[in-house]
Amino acid sequence: MEDVLINYIKEGAEKAVVEKVTDAVTEELVAQTELALEDQALGVLDLALESGFAEGAVALLGAPFAIVLGIKALKRYRQNAKKTS
Repeated sequence: MEDVLINYIKEGAEKAVVEKVTDAVTEELVAQTELALEDQALGVLDLALESGFAEGAVALLGAPFAIVLGIKALKRYRQNAKKTS
């Protein structure tokens, strides 16, 4: 009878530990993936701004001049943000 009870407790403890570890590892992997994707997105944005592609594409598509000025302002903001970080 003792063996059955000990095995039941061990199985319950193993199940709880596996669930906790799985949850912790999953949360950490998701957080790292989100950071990596955010960094990549900002990198693409910076590249488009620095190369002038964003301004050219918007102007080519016939956007109002105010949007082109907004992109120029965003370009300056991103340059300042990169300098301070």
